[in-house]
Amino acid sequence: MKTMAAILLLLVATVAAGAFARDEGAGDVTGEMKINREKMVEMLDLILLDKGWDVIIEDAKTLIEHARVIRNVDPSQYAKGMPKSDYFPSYALHLESSSYNLKVVAENIEIERSTGAEKSTHLRPNAAVFFGQIVSMCVNCHDRFRER
Repeated sequence: MKTMAAILLLLVATVAAGAFARDEGAGDVTGEMKINREKMVEMLDLILLDKGWDVIIEDAKTLIEHARVIRNVDPSQYAKGMPKSDYFPSYALHLESSSYNLKVVAENIEIERSTGAEKSTHLRPNAAVFFGQIVSMCVNCHDRFRER
């Protein structure tokens, strides 16, 4: 049942991540956001394929840093006329927390694998949950603060 829930969550996350990849409006996305979008797609592929956990760890670190940077940013710097909002730092904090949790799960999978455990299937659903939370925060923040 947990595996099915994880697969369903990853499917939902894939659809949500697709919103980032659409061509419409892609020209107004900053370089950093494009890099983060690419990291999200990469992480989804690696979680589904159950490999590259070292890459997931590094990508999660990048998202943690991104969240720390944007936590104290005034949203009007990204979208003209956007009012300062408590949502922005709240979303950033949630993104940081979920990214950190994904990093920890990936590190634990790496540790288990280094000790000879062939598959850490009991941890993969947790990775899927934290990845889904990351995508959710990205979508919520971009829907609220992205220039339309």
